[in-house]
Amino acid sequence: METSQAADNLLVKIVNTTETELVISAAARLLTGKPPPREKFDPHELITLIFHHNLASLASFQAGRLEGWRVRLEGDALKELDATLVQARVRRMMVVRALQDALKIIGDFHPVLFKGLAAAELYPQPHLRDPGDIDLLIHPDHFGVAANYLLENGWELQETVHADRSEDVARLYGFARVFRHPESPVILDLHRAPVDKTEPFWIDPESILDRSIHTVLTDDISVNVPEHEDHLILLALHSVRHGFFSLKWCLDVFFACREWTLEIEQKKFVDNCRKMHVERAVRTGLEVARVFYGPVRNPMDNLLMDGKTQKAITRRNPFIIAKGQLSGQGGLRRFSAMLDLMEGFSSKAYYIAHTLFPPRALFSDSAGELPSRKFYFKNRIEAWQKAVMGK
Repeated sequence: METSQAADNLLVKIVNTTETELVISAAARLLTGKPPPREKFDPHELITLIFHHNLASLASFQAGRLEGWRVRLEGDALKELDATLVQARVRRMMVVRALQDALKIIGDFHPVLFKGLAAAELYPQPHLRDPGDIDLLIHPDHFGVAANYLLENGWELQETVHADRSEDVARLYGFARVFRHPESPVILDLHRAPVDKTEPFWIDPESILDRSIHTVLTDDISVNVPEHEDHLILLALHSVRHGFFSLKWCLDVFFACREWTLEIEQKKFVDNCRKMHVERAVRTGLEVARVFYGPVRNPMDNLLMDGKTQKAITRRNPFIIAKGQLSGQGGLRRFSAMLDLMEGFSSKAYYIAHTLFPPRALFSDSAGELPSRKFYFKNRIEAWQKAVMGK
């Protein structure tokens, strides 16, 4: 199956239909290991959705545990799902080896592993969650030395939006540096902070680092990870803060709630959210995961929900957002989606001002030279035009 072509074909359908909702609901049941629904659904559309969100190996594993799914997905679709399992194991081994190599170089700085590779430990088997990039959070004071150590050991610095900014600007805004493993196609994101300061919901990295805990991954790798309260906050925030919807990121939240909620101190979790000013955003991520994947307790269950949070959750109704993920998201839609999640007039006003007119320092070169005002305003006009056009 040419999944990209299949996704394009799916776009031409009228998506706001009961049939499409059945497909999305069936996908949620499959990914969480529930029996298939009694209602009929189009298996081709289901497989298209699963592949689009990079969850084929998990779907194959879950289908293998329940005979009902093997029957409903028989034929080429099932074979294509099953073929991804070997690829998933190989990818996992490759990324784990890259993590081991990185820790040999910068492990003395006690980096904290978060998101993808760490979240994979929540899945029925870790290789069933594509690890994506390796995300390591490191203390800002150690960042420069750690980055140089990686470069000296053959890791290649990758081009990113902020790669050519001066070190002073990168430090001020908390920009990550992205590296490629010397021998394999594995990417390492070395973070100064979980979210840089050009994005909403900046989080103080020192609090995450100070509260981190030591763990041993399935592959016998010793590494620090965020404590459960902090990690669930980061996962829930990650699932909603980009302005679009990923079934995989939402599934991370679902599995984390299922595994950690009884261990998490509710008061501590809520207090941390409030200190970070992310209560509405995190609650939205938790509730969307529950709406999509089914009943699961979370640490905010006993809190009253205000109308603005309810609106943010409704706007991210999975049936709407899953189709939106296939059709793409425009800049203005992302802009308004972020405003939904913010608390207080001042934070919204700051976000609007800095989105429309970001500091000129963000456009400086590697030597810290500021761009001319003519270049700056030309760049802003082009950015606004793209946003209006949905790019």
